[in-house]
Order: sequence, then structure tokens, then C-alpha cells
Amino acid sequence: MTKSELVSKLAKANPSLTQRKVEIIVATIFGEIAAALSRGDRVELRGFGVFSTKRVSARASRNPLTGARVNVPEKHFITFKLGRPMHPSAQRVGAALAHGHARGGRRAAPRRRSAWRTADCRWYGSYPRVTYRENGAPYMGCINSDLI
Repeated sequence: MTKSELVSKLAKANPSLTQRKVEIIVATIFGEIAAALSRGDRVELRGFGVFSTKRVSARASRNPLTGARVNVPEKHFITFKLGRPMHPSAQRVGAALAHGHARGGRRAAPRRRSAWRTADCRWYGSYPRVTYRENGAPYMGCINSDLI
């Protein structure tokens, strides 16, 4: 969506405002966001996202063609982090909850037994089995194949 499309949609949604007034409102909002970011402030629009600035400090680098040492100056750039209601994973969870799924996502895979113990038992001609210690904790042991 371009800025002019945004202005025309807002003007159609608000018939009490003229298109020129909507253009002024949109330009003012974007101007204030740009001014806050140029000052280094953080702009948070609840339910939409957060605009902020990041700084990359000055560093020494090399020119890949000549191998000469080059000083790269400090840089500032703008970042945007999407708000939780706008995030696609949040939309998936919301849709899943609406359809009756308790956790929203895919089911977790079942836990697997540790491969090294199973391989260790096979190496010695045994079969893996679960035994329990005196305190009730499970323990993966081996049964000798000669006993079976």
C-alpha cells in the first residue's frame, strides 16, 4: 500500500474529512515518527509494532580488491519489530484456539530414548530395558541376551 492509497482509504472511511485534511494528518504522523527516530527515540505503536534505531560502531575493515585497510564510520539504522497481535505466529495460535486446539501449535514429538545406551546394549549383545532405582527414578539398563 502506498501513501496515496492510505490517504484515499482513510478519506473514504471518514467522509467528514476532506482528502486534503487526511493528507495533512498522515504527513504529520509520518513526520513525527521520522523526527522521533532522528532524535534517537523509540516509537511504540501498541498492537502494531515498535520503531527504534540501532548503532553500529566504527571499525577498521579491508578492501576486498586491494587488501588495503579502510576505516568504516559509525552507522545508525532504523529497525522495526512487529507487535504481537500482528505477528503471524500469534495469528496461527489465535486461529487454532478458535478451532478448539488447546495449545494452538503442532503437537510435540514424543521423547526418544537416548541412542547411546541402546547402541551400547546392542554392542554387548544385550537388549535395552527400563529399570527403576530405589528412589523411583527410571534407569535405562541392559538385559544380557543369554538370559532371555
